[in-house]
Amino acid sequence: MSACADLINDQWPRSRASRLHSLGQSSDAFPLCLMLLSPQPTPGAAPVVVGHARLSRVLDQPHSLLVETVVVARPLRGRGFGRRLMEGLEAFARARGFRRLHLTT
Repeated sequence: MSACADLINDQWPRSRASRLHSLGQSSDAFPLCLMLLSPQPTPGAAPVVVGHARLSRVLDQPHSLLVETVVVARPLRGRGFGRRLMEGLEAFARARGFRRLHLTT
């Protein structure tokens, strides 16, 4: 969670405690934070957080989710990781019966 907070704060600075609190609210019932992770560089090493997005329910639209706080690590932008993150979000939502995603930019 710490690495994810750093990634988001690099794009949208906010107090670390506030960011960690927000990330800690993630649950299967929404809002839900998803991360794109790199493969482990060496066995036993922690994977690197490449990207992040948050999904929330849309009021009065039971088959819709709001996609927000989408970010890819600055040094990795332009390499298709954002596309991979969004494709993963779409697959995640579709598998749970959601039919529409709303993206804020």
